[in-house]
Amino acid sequence: MELRFSVVVPIYNVEDFLEQCIESVLNQTYTNFELILVDDGATDQSGRICDDYAKKDDRIVVIHKKNGGLVSAREAGVMVAKGQYVGYVDGDDWVDEKWLHILNEIIIKQSAPDIIEYNVYKSTDGVNKKIQTSNFRGYLNRNDIKNKIIPNMICDKRKNFYSFGILPAVWSKVFKRELLKRNLCKEKKITFGEDVACTYNCILGCESFYGSDEHLYYYRQNNQSMTKAYDARRFERLKVLFEYLNENLIMPNEELREQFYEYKMFCLLYAMINEAKSGENYQKLEKKCKKGIFDLKQREFIQNYKSNKLGIPWNILFLLMKKENYKLLMCICRMIVKIKYTYKQ
Repeated sequence: MELRFSVVVPIYNVEDFLEQCIESVLNQTYTNFELILVDDGATDQSGRICDDYAKKDDRIVVIHKKNGGLVSAREAGVMVAKGQYVGYVDGDDWVDEKWLHILNEIIIKQSAPDIIEYNVYKSTDGVNKKIQTSNFRGYLNRNDIKNKIIPNMICDKRKNFYSFGILPAVWSKVFKRELLKRNLCKEKKITFGEDVACTYNCILGCESFYGSDEHLYYYRQNNQSMTKAYDARRFERLKVLFEYLNENLIMPNEELREQFYEYKMFCLLYAMINEAKSGENYQKLEKKCKKGIFDLKQREFIQNYKSNKLGIPWNILFLLMKKENYKLLMCICRMIVKIKYTYKQ
């Protein structure tokens, strides 16, 4: 019998959560799968945990590799996958025990769609919140994909700023293996927006898509880490992502350019909020923001950007960014960070 699923788990320093992740896959009620554990050069006990499980279950394949980042780890897993479909589970997340059973039923009843999407739970400090990953549900053929999904794929223009048409996260979907291999992002310099760099090309290249209302995946998010997380290389990471997307997604598909502009503005505004989390003084922040926008080559884009969907809070931040008043912008962003991550949570 043909192997139905390959489950790829990219792993880096998640020893506290890895056993729960692995157990959730091994305890599936549907058993025709292989589990590929990709140890991406972890420096904790994650690699040993993988090997211990592989000794007990012959469905497990372990890959130990030099640390190369998420793109590299995902590619390593897909390249050895043998299943008809490939699904991803992050090493600190877990899945419902009927995950693969429900997906297999969909494959049988819906003529084996190229991509199957499902809803997820966001798990924050033990509280699970239902997240709908898109508004596209049921079976969609190529014409439906072209006329319904693609016009609102990166950014749903029917909603206010900013809303994904389809959540790009690869762990909220399973893909036919060959489709994924053809469209897999292999640019290992990408360390931000890895899912965006992969998922949308897969959708552009697929012939059929099925959206399920089932909530099957648990995405772990830690409030404390969210509050304190500051990415000192955010502008640098965005530069790599923007260049890759423009060359590999937008230029071959010009109909996506307007959606891409909305996505870029979303990323730039959140880059400002990210900078506000740093402990630097306003003078240093002003210089860093100006340099970041200059290095990204986005100054002209900001000056020409127009949207009536920003809403008052986002519009204030945008206008300050447009006027290059970064001191006041950082002051407001720090207030937003304090209110959002201290009082609300």
